[in-house]
Amino acid sequence: MVAGQLLSAGYEPISSQFLCTIVFLLHEPPSYKRLVEEIRGEFKSYDDINPDALAHLRFLHASLMETLRITITVQYGHFAFTRSPRYFHQPQSFRPERWLPPSHAHWDPAFKNDATSSFWPFSQGPRACPGMGTAWRQTRLFIAKVLWSFDVEVLPGQNIVFEDAFRQYAMWEKPKFWVRFHEVEREDGDAK
Repeated sequence: MVAGQLLSAGYEPISSQFLCTIVFLLHEPPSYKRLVEEIRGEFKSYDDINPDALAHLRFLHASLMETLRITITVQYGHFAFTRSPRYFHQPQSFRPERWLPPSHAHWDPAFKNDATSSFWPFSQGPRACPGMGTAWRQTRLFIAKVLWSFDVEVLPGQNIVFEDAFRQYAMWEKPKFWVRFHEVEREDGDAK
């Protein structure tokens, strides 16, 4: 039983985080563009992308935090808190800028009063997710390698709204979300 829980906990939350991040980014083209520019501007080759090098990418971290705020990946009760205008400006909107420091070029002062320091998506203390470090590393790595290698576009005719399309029982029930991946052509011929 424990092995099954560990297997599920090691796969499902990370795949959900990836899917939701891509869905939200593609519905917010300026955020998608900023993240792609940050990743492609930082790395010259696919092999340069590693978890340690990704740890300082601010917009990547902000995008993942915003996805965790809107969704529930780790099972604890932050859903109402993160949806309340009392704690988050425009709580229903995907706005990674809310997680950026004031010194960042894309910081938006509209979010300066958000309760970001009270949000712990993996919980904290003795009940914190034991896989938190691994989850951060895997998610950053997967998102960065995909967005470094491909331009991603939503296929026409889809209007995925998180509150309507995603359902969570014991695990996420996810909608079909069709995208097209276009391999990025680079000057040196390295499309990888």
